[in-house]
Amino acid sequence: MKHTFPNFKCPQRSSQGGFALVIALSLMAFVLLLLLSITTLVQVESQGAAIHMDRLEAQQAALLSLNLAIGELQASAGLDQRVTATAEAVDSVNGPKQLTGVWRSWEGRDHQANGFPIAPDYGSKLVTG
Repeated sequence: MKHTFPNFKCPQRSSQGGFALVIALSLMAFVLLLLLSITTLVQVESQGAAIHMDRLEAQQAALLSLNLAIGELQASAGLDQRVTATAEAVDSVNGPKQLTGVWRSWEGRDHQANGFPIAPDYGSKLVTG
């Protein structure tokens, strides 16, 4: 017995099938490129924010230490009427620059032995006529 097969023709491919594949691959490549650029941008921005936070922390630490140093200087110098200056003010050639001296800002009999000022007597200095 002889078998006969009907003539089957191969379906013809349309020319649109290859174009759709190229467009789909191009869109996927574009999406991948977009995702990579967004992740890079996020990484750079987060590093910049970390650097900015470190800089702010360093500035705050410097301000705190400056305030502590001024407080220590005020506690060591005593009253507000006293004057402080570096050792260069007395001896600019041989004086160590890191030392600070404390001087009274007044001379005479207008202060007590403990350094507090004596209240002035304005009545005796009244100018008449």
